[in-house]
Parts: sequence; structure tokens; C-alpha cells
Amino acid sequence: MQKISIVFSVLLTVTIPAAILLLSFNFALRLPQTYEFYFTDSLAISKAGLNIEIQDMSDEIGSYLSSVKEPTFQIYEKNGSYNDPVFSKKDREAMKRIRDFLFKELIAGLIFLAFSILVYEFGLFVKVEEWLRVEAYIASWITGILLAVESVLMAATSFPQWLYNRFIGVDLGKSSSLKLLMTQNFSKTYIIFSLVIGVVMLIVFIYLNAVRTKPRTTVFY
Repeated sequence: MQKISIVFSVLLTVTIPAAILLLSFNFALRLPQTYEFYFTDSLAISKAGLNIEIQDMSDEIGSYLSSVKEPTFQIYEKNGSYNDPVFSKKDREAMKRIRDFLFKELIAGLIFLAFSILVYEFGLFVKVEEWLRVEAYIASWITGILLAVESVLMAATSFPQWLYNRFIGVDLGKSSSLKLLMTQNFSKTYIIFSLVIGVVMLIVFIYLNAVRTKPRTTVFY
């Protein structure tokens, strides 16, 4: 039984980094604060010639990506007594595919997280705390390295565009409002938020692991 638990504990070096990375990526793209920070810093809304409040745009994007009920994505710009739609059919299709991808990514992240918790609790149950401490230490280093690599790839390469082409694949065209708004600079904001979320999750894991696998001591009176 102990040998089996040790083998399973080794899997933590894969499942924990996978859970943290997938969930940090996912949460960063769903948070309205990510878009609010980006639009405020980049002035992308005014540069695109849109008369929409940053807060409204950010809330609508975050709400749509976090919802499973809203059928289509659209934001309206006030034009006198009329409300003009901002996003085209291709923009809406791209957002739908992004939301679908985020949903699948969230499920994958939660599966990795659930498996990690089950393996970890099993290891505690059969009392292989030393192995858990070692594997958790290795998993923490792997997670930190992967977060750093992800930041470099997103900031210094065409990796964000590759991801879009690979998983979304909607050709928006030069006049697309979505393309005008979400410029290359967005990846930098995304890096900041996903990195902060990932680091916070990693710190929580390190703390909980330290507490739960603390060596037992016997005090004699």
C-alpha cells in the first residue's frame, strides 16, 4: 500500500503544476478587472473610436466569459436615440469560441485539482508525509518555472497569436472592433494577472503543505 501511495504522490509533480497553470490562465481571462486594467492603461477603447465606459466594457466581457447562459456577445454604443451594436458576427463567433475554450480549460483544471487533492489526502492517510513534502517541493519549483516560461512566451513571442489561431481560429479582419480593442498589449496585462493568481495559488499550496506535513514531535514531561 505504501509503495502505491509513493507512486501516486509522484504524480503530484504533474497534477499540481497543471492545476495551478490552467486555473490561473482561466481566471485571468474571466476577471473584469483584467480588462479594466488593460483598457485604462492602453486607452484602447478611445483609440478604437468607441464611446463606451471602461467599466461597462470590462464588466460585459468578464460577465459573458463567465456565463454559460448568454447566447451571444454584444455591447451597444449610444448614438443619439439609438443603440448601435459594436461587435460584428465574426467578433461574436470568436468570443463564443473563447468562452467554450475557457469552459473546457476550467473543467481540465478542476479535474487536475480534484485528482491532486485525492492523491494528497490518500498520502496523508497512509502516512507518507515525507514523500509528500518532497513531491510538493518539486511541484512548487516546476510550477514556478512554468509560470516564468509562460510569461516570457506571452510577452516576447507570437505565442498568443498561435494560441488564438490554434484554439479559436476566427479571422476577424482589419476592421474588427474586437481586434482593434484587444491588441498585442493585452497579452502583457494578461501575464500580470495570471502570474499574480498563479503565485497566490502556489503560496497557498506551499503553506497548506507545510502545515499538513509538519513532522510529528513527541514532548515528554
